[in-house]
Amino acid sequence: MRMTPEDKKWQSTIKAYVTNRDDQVAPAGHFNAGQKLFYWVMFWGALVLLITGVAMWFPEVVSGRMHLHWLMPLLVFLHVVAALATIGAFMIHVYMGVFLVSGGLHGILWGRVPVSWAKTHHRLWYEKMMKEDRASIRDGD
Repeated sequence: MRMTPEDKKWQSTIKAYVTNRDDQVAPAGHFNAGQKLFYWVMFWGALVLLITGVAMWFPEVVSGRMHLHWLMPLLVFLHVVAALATIGAFMIHVYMGVFLVSGGLHGILWGRVPVSWAKTHHRLWYEKMMKEDRASIRDGD
């Protein structure tokens, strides 16, 4: 999920991606930059929610014993920010996967996409798979 130079190119064509002008979108690998960004928002958001949530379960430890009265409001703020970020990212992810990217719902439901879809939306990954001559890739899928 590391960002690559190809991801930077893909990000520069995000407007074409959102408006479904697939021929103008820079080629992407197995995951495009948006999917990688979603991963990191969910990863860090979940981590912050876990840490702040556990700390808020034990306010007497955080505020009382450690004499860090200023910490609890900060934990609550970070918890809310992480919750809003993950909820917002999830809503955008579902909307894009179901409605915005044509053919995306097929991949969600069946775990497979047609070769033409993979070639259009994840060209670099498609080309890599074709070079590896994967038996699971067939023109009819």
